[in-house]
Amino acid sequence: MPRLSRKNAVYVGGAAIALIVAVLVARGLVARRNGAAAEAAAAPQPVPKLAATVLAGRRNLQRTLTITSELRPYDSVNLYAKVAGYLKDIYVDYGSRVSAGQTIATLELPEEESALHRAQAAYDLAKVDYDRVNSVARAEPGLIAQADVDKARADYEMTRDLRDQAAVMVGYGVITAPFDGVVTKRYMDPGALVAQATSGSSASPIVQIADNYRLRMVMETPESVVPKIHVGMPVAVKIQSTGEAIPARVARFSYDVHEDTRTMHTEVDIPNPDLRLKPGMYASATLDLEDRRDVVAIPTQALATDPSPNVWIVGSDDVIRERPVTVGLQTPNWIEITSGVRPGEQIFLGDRSAFTVGARIAPKLVANAGY
Repeated sequence: MPRLSRKNAVYVGGAAIALIVAVLVARGLVARRNGAAAEAAAAPQPVPKLAATVLAGRRNLQRTLTITSELRPYDSVNLYAKVAGYLKDIYVDYGSRVSAGQTIATLELPEEESALHRAQAAYDLAKVDYDRVNSVARAEPGLIAQADVDKARADYEMTRDLRDQAAVMVGYGVITAPFDGVVTKRYMDPGALVAQATSGSSASPIVQIADNYRLRMVMETPESVVPKIHVGMPVAVKIQSTGEAIPARVARFSYDVHEDTRTMHTEVDIPNPDLRLKPGMYASATLDLEDRRDVVAIPTQALATDPSPNVWIVGSDDVIRERPVTVGLQTPNWIEITSGVRPGEQIFLGDRSAFTVGARIAPKLVANAGY
């Protein structure tokens, strides 16, 4: 073997030393890395925060409106006297049930009755004259002038009309009920002077009658729901004092929105054949405005609207991801999701301020979200 020169030997020795140093340095780096990895593995890992979640599911949703009002008589009227006189008899009192056409009270009308007697006498005389003249004219044509026949007939017809008019005035002395109902007020007693009721007069009524066999519930519906109101619309009525629930329907509405209140006059008819309900009682009416069947829904508090509607989805890896959604019908507790969420997906529920998108959480499923 050839011998290395001193110079080459130095080169070879230096390279060997450099190689040994490099190996030692590499081994040190690997050791340090392994030590750091071991320390990291041994260090305690951060515990994911506990967060409430809910499963998106299908529900039936309804949007309702409840309005509180009072019951009113279907019809109510004060009965006045057409002519002045004295109250002779009154046959009803507070709470009396009356039928249409039933006599409520009678008046003493001496002037009108005297006028009727005179009118009847004048009519009887004019009728006798006319019958006699007419019979002669027919039996003996030309014996009586036609002008005399015509005058006798005119007198007869005029006295007949005067008699009928006088009879009508006397008839005003009988006060009758205009419809079936209940006497709710009685203003006079027998013997009282009854003034003639005319336009602008201050005459007092005799009684007040109300049709309580049917009641009206008047609701002032806000402008926002006016387009959904229609005749026949179901209404759930609840009487506050008794707790009784009565199914009803919208009977009529005014077709206009009041400028001052921005509401529309809407009425519901409530049958009351046994008069168990009283006008003035308070009742609440609940209207079904919208109805959605078998739709995907989540609790309203799971939805965020800034900058647009979105939810946080919690995947199988327990990581939060944001997803945009479109919404439909909203109720106080639930909101319909028309796109963006599938039934069974886990939705973050609660305050977002303590969490961020991309964070891993410890989900705690809340059954029915507490609703």
